[in-house]
Amino acid sequence: MCQTEDSVLQLQVEHPRLAELDISSAGLELVELNSLPNLKRLVFSLWLCPQEPLSFGNIPLLSSLSLTNVSMRWQKVIRLSQFLSSAPTIRDLHLSFLSEKIWVQPECPKLLSPVLQNLQVLNLDELPEGRDIAWTCFFLEAAPSLKEVCITVWDHWCDMETDSVEREEQGFCEKTNVEWESSTPDGFRHYNLTKLTIYGFQPNENFMGYIRHVMEAAVNLEDISLYDRKVLECCEDLDPKIKVAPSGYPETIQEQELLKKQITEGLVMASPHIIHFRTCLLSKRTIHLRHLLSNLDISVDSFVPHYYGYYATSKDAIQIQMNAAVSDATDNILNFRNQEIPLRQLTICFYLKYYDCLTIGKTVARAMATHSHNLDSAEFSILTGKRAQHCSIDDLRHNGKQLMTFFGACTDAFAGLTRLHLRNLRLAETDILNIIATCKRLEYLRLSMCQTEDSVLQMKFEHPRLVELNISSAGLELVELSSLPNLKRLVFSLWNCPQEPLSFGNVPLLSSLSLTDESMRWQKVIRLSQFLPNVLSIRDLHLNFLSEKIWVQPECPKLLAHVLRNLQVLNLDELPEGCDIAWTRFFIEAAPVLKELCITVWDHWCEMETDSVEREAQGFCDKTDVEWESSAPDGFRHYNLTKLTIYGFQPNDNFLGYIRHIMEAAVNLEDVSLYDRKVLECCEDLDPKIKVASTGYPEAIQEQELLKKQITEGSVMASPHIIHFRKWRPDSSDEDVSTSRKDLRFAKSGASSEEELVGGRGERIAGEREAERQRLYDLGRRGWGCGGEAAWRG
Repeated sequence: MCQTEDSVLQLQVEHPRLAELDISSAGLELVELNSLPNLKRLVFSLWLCPQEPLSFGNIPLLSSLSLTNVSMRWQKVIRLSQFLSSAPTIRDLHLSFLSEKIWVQPECPKLLSPVLQNLQVLNLDELPEGRDIAWTCFFLEAAPSLKEVCITVWDHWCDMETDSVEREEQGFCEKTNVEWESSTPDGFRHYNLTKLTIYGFQPNENFMGYIRHVMEAAVNLEDISLYDRKVLECCEDLDPKIKVAPSGYPETIQEQELLKKQITEGLVMASPHIIHFRTCLLSKRTIHLRHLLSNLDISVDSFVPHYYGYYATSKDAIQIQMNAAVSDATDNILNFRNQEIPLRQLTICFYLKYYDCLTIGKTVARAMATHSHNLDSAEFSILTGKRAQHCSIDDLRHNGKQLMTFFGACTDAFAGLTRLHLRNLRLAETDILNIIATCKRLEYLRLSMCQTEDSVLQMKFEHPRLVELNISSAGLELVELSSLPNLKRLVFSLWNCPQEPLSFGNVPLLSSLSLTDESMRWQKVIRLSQFLPNVLSIRDLHLNFLSEKIWVQPECPKLLAHVLRNLQVLNLDELPEGCDIAWTRFFIEAAPVLKELCITVWDHWCEMETDSVEREAQGFCDKTDVEWESSAPDGFRHYNLTKLTIYGFQPNDNFLGYIRHIMEAAVNLEDVSLYDRKVLECCEDLDPKIKVASTGYPEAIQEQELLKKQITEGSVMASPHIIHFRKWRPDSSDEDVSTSRKDLRFAKSGASSEEELVGGRGERIAGEREAERQRLYDLGRRGWGCGGEAAWRG
């Protein structure tokens, strides 16, 4: 809705770096995309001009195009062969007709194929109901590489102009069928289409004939997903004068199976098993379809009260309300499901409150008894009311007693679990072992701040099916992985013992290992050759030092090579700033098949103990360089390393010399990505007394090019073109790591912050909801008028 003055009806767009352009309701007659050499995604919505609204110039990378319009009587249909003649690189095409006139012209494949030769994903959105959809097949015939087609047939009445007088004045058209004839009605075959999705499916010849035709033509079709007509919340206030045709979508298994047979009857190659009737819960109107669900994910963070943040409601009261909602939803959905529909995935996240837990456990146990042979995944993620750093020993013991009471009352539910996440508990050794032994199907186990009584400092883990184990802040001196024949991924964080915290027994499949610790003065450094002598299958290794002392010992390749012989991906995280990183090269010399190396150098000050007295009292060490000498300083060559990534890069000899050495040694290196120091939201409130060294990361192109030359100067094989200076943007996982570390630091122990959903994530959700509500209120349901000739629609 950014318009120009009326006298200016054309716009020329040129920019050397623009990658995405989104224009809506500009009121222009023509937008000329003259020179956009990096443009990849284009979204263009609502035009008033009678002809084509876009002109494509130099756009060699354009791969995604989305067009949305309400076509009026005076607007011509668009011939894509002419419209996109300069854009043959389109791979993803989205066309929305907003339930009105179809504004594209079906064309002969000979004309259209040069334009759609690379098209892989096609979305045709809001086609008007009651009209033949066979015309859409012209895309199939003209796009040989097409893999996915999604069609939505929907008269979105609450967003349409329904008054006949108004429609005539504004220029809306009457709905008519689009005329089209196949160029090869009998022998056409498509070899790449694998997925067809239809929203608004109705059991009539229009849809069934279309699906039958596609199944005949697409010989490698793997999935046909059929959904009912969409219904949004705005549709619930629809004017009762508008007569919406009732949906004939099949709700029973018998109706669905009958339709599958009707569609595939007489087709030799078509299989009814690829046709799936699916349900998407979008509003109260579709709640009656809950009995069809096969995959369920019910979590407390979906039930944050809308009033949270406006009234003085206690956190406990809100947790009680949210947990009760989870309990009710679980009981309602699982008990009213059609038992003939297989239950395949079940995930429930809830607070450890006994009566709600009892309802959830009993309901899940009954569902498991009915669907045990179909249930692929069943997960409990059990939260506690307080975060780890706020839990006393008595709180942990109380949580442990509540869990064991719940466990004793619902052992059948635990026996069917494949995934379990426990946190903030203090249990007897036999309790933990009893839970693990009872969960016979368990494949994933996460224990966050789950401690045993003080007299128990060792724990043995044995389970025939466990695939992933995540233990954080267990307070144990030794964890023995005695017999875990299917274990593939192990995450272990924060240990207090002076020696190695893990003992590896029968773990033949272990391929991913992640270790995180703040090493204290009394803790010995770990020699990986001794720590991992029985673990020879490690392919992915992640070591996090939390900006403190380096707790691994560089070793000679002869000693370490047998342990790291299969290592392919190495992450060395949160190395302390100001220290030499050359020692990390010992991994490269000892891991001959290493492909990717990622190093993060970062003093995360807002998460570190900065008071010198406290550091001394708690046992933190001063920063020191790690001593190491290469066993082959001159002639070492690595032939498999292809990618080096460094976060926290600074233009000094420490980093420049390190990169230069890697580029000389790794003869097949393809990419060196250099990022600035990481900065998260928590870092914005850093104590001003902490003197953080200013970053020297090069921002200007000239500085970057100069550094590339400095790094590669004098090197015969090293190319500056593989060095890239990149911008780092935190994602949700980065924020989660930052948040959880606050809990991890609690007495050098902690847990995930998920348990305080109301105070953190829940508050964000509530705020986002209110912001969205206010935005919709301000704009109005239909938005601004646009030139008096067409309605603006967002």
